[in-house]
Amino acid sequence: MDHIGIERAHLHGYSMGGSITARILASHPHRLITASFGGSGIRETEEKWSRLIPPEPVGVDPQEAEASRSLRIRSLMDNGYTREAAIAELPELARQRELRRATAPTARRRSALEIDIPALDVPLLAINGEFDNPYSRTFRLWREAKQFTNVILPGKSHLTAIAAPYMPKEYTQSLVRFINAND
Repeated sequence: MDHIGIERAHLHGYSMGGSITARILASHPHRLITASFGGSGIRETEEKWSRLIPPEPVGVDPQEAEASRSLRIRSLMDNGYTREAAIAELPELARQRELRRATAPTARRRSALEIDIPALDVPLLAINGEFDNPYSRTFRLWREAKQFTNVILPGKSHLTAIAAPYMPKEYTQSLVRFINAND
């Protein structure tokens, strides 16, 4: 923002981009007009509140497998494969992924983000798919933020909430409404 001369901005990040949004919100809230999260949020840090998070919806997005397959094919094609060669490579990719999962060390627990949510004067938004743990990602925001809007996309997963052609219009419409209401 400094490099291109932007004093304040609306910031939206999806998935890992949401983690970046949270870090900027924690360190430079005065630079943000709004902060919004897609496929993410700020997780609960207090055990007493974690027990009160509503159960996550049970189910599977019926388009998830198809979206994942399409994404892998496109990725291989971006790396020089023909469509036919990419499709032929999918079983090998799946085998390698399973091997990595089986041999990966136990994930280390990340340290909690130090952020004083009640002190923020920045409107916050989270947009998550119904099958993407929407409550555990947003309970703390709901509990602590002065201005928080939560959007849960029915029937969507982490991938289908954002990937074309699965992304519902509600995603962009919610984001545009939020920014326009706070601009």
